[in-house]
Amino acid sequence: MSTLLYNVELLMRLQLLWFAGIAGSTNSDSYPPCTFDSCEICLEDKTNASRTLLVEGPDHNLWPTAVRIARCQNLWESQALTAQLIGILIFEKLGLSIDYVHAEDEADALHAIAGCASWWESHESCDIVKDQQTAQDQGKKRNPDPVPDILFHSEMAPRVTMPSYLDWSELAVSLGTIGFRTQRHIYIHHEISEDAWQREKLALEHWRLYTIDGAIGYFDTPRQLMQSGLAAQYLTPNCTSADDTVQAGIDLHLEAGWICHESSWWLTPACADLGAQWMDLCIPLLDDDWGYPKPALYRLLSSAGLRIAKLTVGYSVHNDVILHFRNRTLFHWWDTDSTYKSRHPLKLHLSGAAEGHYNEKMVYPPLLAADEQLKVLLSNILVTNDHLNEMLLQMADAMNSSGPLGSLSPLRQKVACDWLRKNGEVWKSWLPDPRTCSLGQGYDAERSRCEICNEGTFSNRSDGEVLLCQPCPPGHQCPTEGMVMPQLCPAGTFANESGRETCERCSIGNFANFTGGTICRRCEDVIVGSTTVFKAANEEKDCECPAGTYQEQRHCRRCFEGLLCKGGEHPPRQEAGYYVVQQDNKFSVFRCADSARCLEGELGGCAAGRDGLLCGRCLPGRIPGPESTCVDCQGTEMLIVGVICTLYPIVVVWAYTVLNRSYAKQSHSLLQIGIVTSMCLVVLQQFGALGGAQVPWVPPTSVLLETMQLFTFDIEVLRTGCVLFLPAFWRYAARLIISFFLLFSFFVVHLGHVILQHRGAFGARWPALMRVLGTIFLLFQIAIANAALVPFECMTHPNQLATVIKYPTVICSLEEDGDWMFMAILGLFSVVLICSWVTTCAVLVYQCPAQLARNNDAFFKASGFLFMRMNPEAYWFVLIVVLRNLFVPGVSTVPDAVFQVTCFQALQLIYLCLLCRFQPWRLHAGNSLDMVITSGLILFLSAAAITVGEVNLFATSVLCSSVVVCIFALNLLLFLAVLYRHFRQHVSKPFSFYLCHHKAETGAFARLLKIYFDEFSAKSALYRNQQVFLDIDNLNNMEQFLDYVGSQSENVVVLFSGELLFRPWCLGELVMAHLERSRIRTMPVYWPDMTSLDDNAVQSILGQVDTVSLLPHGITSEMIEDMLPWFRSLPYVRLPRSLDSRVMDTLAAALMSGSFSGKVILPELAGGGEGIQVCLVADHSNMEACAAGLVLVKNLMSLTTAAAPQLTPHFLLEHETTLPLSTSTVIFMLSIGAFYQPSFMKSLVCAGELSCKALPVICDDFRFTGKVFLKEFTIRAPMRFASSGLAKGPEDLVQLIVNLLKEVSVVFCPQKFSQELLRQRSKTVLQRLMAGSLRQLVQNAEMSPTSDIVTDYEGSGSMPPHVVGALFLESKPLAKASKEPPEPTETEVDGVMVEEYF
Repeated sequence: MSTLLYNVELLMRLQLLWFAGIAGSTNSDSYPPCTFDSCEICLEDKTNASRTLLVEGPDHNLWPTAVRIARCQNLWESQALTAQLIGILIFEKLGLSIDYVHAEDEADALHAIAGCASWWESHESCDIVKDQQTAQDQGKKRNPDPVPDILFHSEMAPRVTMPSYLDWSELAVSLGTIGFRTQRHIYIHHEISEDAWQREKLALEHWRLYTIDGAIGYFDTPRQLMQSGLAAQYLTPNCTSADDTVQAGIDLHLEAGWICHESSWWLTPACADLGAQWMDLCIPLLDDDWGYPKPALYRLLSSAGLRIAKLTVGYSVHNDVILHFRNRTLFHWWDTDSTYKSRHPLKLHLSGAAEGHYNEKMVYPPLLAADEQLKVLLSNILVTNDHLNEMLLQMADAMNSSGPLGSLSPLRQKVACDWLRKNGEVWKSWLPDPRTCSLGQGYDAERSRCEICNEGTFSNRSDGEVLLCQPCPPGHQCPTEGMVMPQLCPAGTFANESGRETCERCSIGNFANFTGGTICRRCEDVIVGSTTVFKAANEEKDCECPAGTYQEQRHCRRCFEGLLCKGGEHPPRQEAGYYVVQQDNKFSVFRCADSARCLEGELGGCAAGRDGLLCGRCLPGRIPGPESTCVDCQGTEMLIVGVICTLYPIVVVWAYTVLNRSYAKQSHSLLQIGIVTSMCLVVLQQFGALGGAQVPWVPPTSVLLETMQLFTFDIEVLRTGCVLFLPAFWRYAARLIISFFLLFSFFVVHLGHVILQHRGAFGARWPALMRVLGTIFLLFQIAIANAALVPFECMTHPNQLATVIKYPTVICSLEEDGDWMFMAILGLFSVVLICSWVTTCAVLVYQCPAQLARNNDAFFKASGFLFMRMNPEAYWFVLIVVLRNLFVPGVSTVPDAVFQVTCFQALQLIYLCLLCRFQPWRLHAGNSLDMVITSGLILFLSAAAITVGEVNLFATSVLCSSVVVCIFALNLLLFLAVLYRHFRQHVSKPFSFYLCHHKAETGAFARLLKIYFDEFSAKSALYRNQQVFLDIDNLNNMEQFLDYVGSQSENVVVLFSGELLFRPWCLGELVMAHLERSRIRTMPVYWPDMTSLDDNAVQSILGQVDTVSLLPHGITSEMIEDMLPWFRSLPYVRLPRSLDSRVMDTLAAALMSGSFSGKVILPELAGGGEGIQVCLVADHSNMEACAAGLVLVKNLMSLTTAAAPQLTPHFLLEHETTLPLSTSTVIFMLSIGAFYQPSFMKSLVCAGELSCKALPVICDDFRFTGKVFLKEFTIRAPMRFASSGLAKGPEDLVQLIVNLLKEVSVVFCPQKFSQELLRQRSKTVLQRLMAGSLRQLVQNAEMSPTSDIVTDYEGSGSMPPHVVGALFLESKPLAKASKEPPEPTETEVDGVMVEEYF
């Protein structure tokens, strides 16, 4: 029978599993997939919403929380499965978030739902902390799970056995039974039952077999169990225990008639009656724990007479023995647990009712108040034993196949989900009517359920039977979910539309002094221009004038610049640095130049000791003191004034004495002292002028600048206010008077000097007066101009009025202040005088060259104060100095500080650039000092620009934009100019001819050729405006010579002399001509003794010339090597050995036309005609000397054509050995070796015979060595002139040479001088010819003058350039020629002073 029952049970179990599998598979199309590994979604109509509940905690605050369900671990499957089941329904049907709280057993779960702080540790006490957040804050909650809100109480004993120290009325409420009944039974292993049935056909499931000896052989005896080591969990000696739970079980056993054995075995009366044999004749029964008393079962076993010996072994031993079938015993178990179902145990059929009770649903009370639908669902849940057994069977098999117990959660989810999918008609009856909504909820027709009302809505009235969420009306707010009644907007807030979650705060400038407002009132309607200082203003008095305004009646007025307005009803106050005047309720604001003078506070408040407009003056008896205050006079001020008045006349007389000294008597050191002193005075005046600028200087700079203002005649620096208290106009007038009184003082001293020293010769001494007064005016021009411009240095104020910076109490307006009108008149008069002075200086500078040419001594004596400190080459620079000294004080009249500093800097930068470019001062130290001073001023101004206080951003932006535009325009113009020049050079090059030559060998010839080119171009219309490049005239930048050849010249004329190809720069020019040979025509002019280049010459050139200097210009040795054969192949023209005008005319014509090829130009054969008065003699063996002579002839021809045509010299040809009889003057071109040339000496002898006047002209590096040369000439002359037919002896020739050298010579070197300088020297020659003071060559004079000439230079080895010897010496390298003339020099020869001006 037992086997049959077992088979029936097994079949039912298989059918259930098969049905579950079919359900899980057949519903795959309608349900989401659900496996033992993953089953996230169970029901097909799961809601997508997920919300939390607002549950009231012990602190009476609402806490957002999920629904927390207690779920026991491990063996408590009936409780765990029902918790899983209800969790799915709450989450997927009601849309509430859930959390599972894991407890070890139901005892822990009971303490957890009670909110005990240590529910997982102790069951003896309970410190209630229901809310999770509070528990964490108090440090009492250490378990990661929160306390649960729902507990499905299953295996636990009835309520009466719950801990007595818990007050369940507040901790949990019971919603009735869960539906199934926990039934406790005595079970038999199916192996024992099958064994008895097979052997004896005994059904061990029947209880009567245990009242006799029928079942003894199939079970282990108690003795055997004890021998195997099986023992009780709790020993009960004397049938008592210290554990309350164990003692409660002991008492129940005793009441049921059980007998306690000292070894902790409990025996039924029938077993105990066996005496000592009970250990062998009683059937053992294993119990798990004393904690779950079963009084009904105890009584039934005792009264039925069963021979049972019970041993309580505890959970772990009980599970180990039963699950692994270690012993053959009966065991106690309940059918609502799946732990032993895998063993397939059989129930012991007793005649009485089995032990059991219905299970309860315990819920945290606030949870039920939070959601009505949740309350209905929990109340309706009813799970029967059949439902539970179905799930337990599936769970048992799943546990056997799933592995460790730690992965039970997905198994429970799968089992619960499968049951819900199969039993929809069961659980759907549990769901609440969706329209049964709580207050604060509304019915969602689309989802067919109640939803908590969102923020901005509420529900407290019904529409029929359905609660709906209504939007909050205007003037109300619904700040949280589930609102029942909307809240009125508090004062200071408003809600102008329905459905507002929160009321909006009144913005700045608005207020609401009422509740339930839909709009806020404007402060503008109460006080015009008023506002509030914070949002949500709730009173009318919160409206006040903002900071920066002041209240005038019911209006807020904007605060002016210079006023401090705190807002509200506070009257405006004066800001520091401003002076405010109030008239007729109007404010007039002035900005104080010195902010420390005007104090913050009451209107018109000044620093101590000051009063007046802008606090601009000290009270009588006071003087300016520290921190812009005025302090009492100390009594020493009068002494300072007295000392100055005493020293003043002494200084004036001394200065007049120094300035009145003749320029010729001034030594170099005195000139240096004068330049340095003048620069110091000027820079002190410039700093004094800067002190009056609108820059907020601070100490110590302000103190220094204020002190330097004394040099601008600002006598207030001397604290004269203590001596004489004067109004502003008279102080200004006194300053101007002092300026001109200084000039008047020197004028008075001059009158006295003339009367006493020169007996009243005022007419003869007026240049000295002009020199002294001009020097003083030039030195103090900045001071005088600065004093004159004071009335026009005005500062504009916020009230659009302007005041004089120096005299703040004076308003710059004809209408506002009469004092300013008189000051302006005096200032304009002074400005006119200063402008007249500047104009006079400009006229003098303009007339200087002309007066210099006339040798006007009176002009230079009177105006020398302008020019004597200047380099003669930059005499005009004094006008730049005068203009700078005019503009420096003029800049102070600019009304903006930024513009002032910028203009100062620009002025100094321009002056510095001109200074560096022209080096105008006569002394190098003066130029250096001026550069240092100007650079220091620029640096000072750069630092001053940082200190500018309030900046006019618009004006500064305009200034910066102007600078940027100017820079861009300058760059653009320069780019266009360069671009135009570049393209113009391709169309029309600036130079038609470039003269490539060696300056030492052909410099004079190059100058002569240029002159003939210019004449040819002027005469021929075809070649008009042909420009010729000669390096001596264009020495601005030697680096550009190569560019002149390659880019700016059409033809290159090569004067091929012996050293030409050995000069690197000449080679570079030829290389450029070779590279540009397609666009440039190169025309060589061979010197008489030059031959065409051969290979040896080419190699010699390449080996000797150092071309390193050409490498930076891109010219390499390979280029030179390629150029030389090309140069050798060019057609050329050869010069004759004799040079004259015919040769030059022919050569210029041939070069102009380009029609020559190996042509030799023949010299002129005709001589001079009758009536020639002036002849020019040169050494025809020296082509440079001939060229220099022809250049001089050409220059004199241009000068004498209109003035004295008879003075045009005739160039004596080579074949002309005698002078025309009409010759009265001879110009001898003295060159090296000229006195050893027969033709030259014949001309000299002829001139002596004709008693002609002679003028020696030096044309190269002559040197005269005195007696050494005369002795050598006396020895060598007979041999040199033996075959020349020269009739004179050496003594006569020496006498002629000495007589010639007595005349002062003129240096005329075309190879060294520019055309302008040559023209000046030609004028000197013409003046000497016209003066008629030249010496005659006396043939029979004594030899004594020779010793006179050489005496002073005996032993020196050389003579000065103007005393020329004829000894042939080696040529020295040519010094760098200067484009500008040298300084005038004075030389004394035989008592005659010769001064050569440029």
